[in-house]
Amino acid sequence: DEQLKELGRLVVNFGFVEFHLGIHVGELLKVGPYAVRDLINPLPTHRKAEILKRGLKDIPNQEKRDLVANACDSVGSTTRYRNVMLHGIWGFDGVNARPIVVSTKERSVHFLAEDITNCADTLAIASRNLSNALRVDSGGNAPETREPLIILP
Repeated sequence: DEQLKELGRLVVNFGFVEFHLGIHVGELLKVGPYAVRDLINPLPTHRKAEILKRGLKDIPNQEKRDLVANACDSVGSTTRYRNVMLHGIWGFDGVNARPIVVSTKERSVHFLAEDITNCADTLAIASRNLSNALRVDSGGNAPETREPLIILP
């Protein structure tokens, strides 16, 4: 049950990251909401993060630039894990009798169910950074607290 909850948290946090990346890329490229919906949102996540990283110099506010850069680095490091965990082949380790997941392309690479939490936490931080970057951009300050994005009972 805990692992399924964590998998759900991974999906939700990744969705928030996708949503925020689309907003930031739209702002960077100075396009409207319809262009964001039709042209930017369909792009792969890593491509949106690449566009933002290449355009960091065009973000005038240093605090926002730092938050976006940190989020893009986090997204880049977790996208592969997230894809394997959601689209990979789940099974049990025959030696330790614990759940594992392998990629459908590289079967020599595997992750443990415990890795879900690390990936979900990293995505929560990335989502929070992208959200805080929007706050900074609108004249506010990024909050000092580091509460979890999604808290499950």
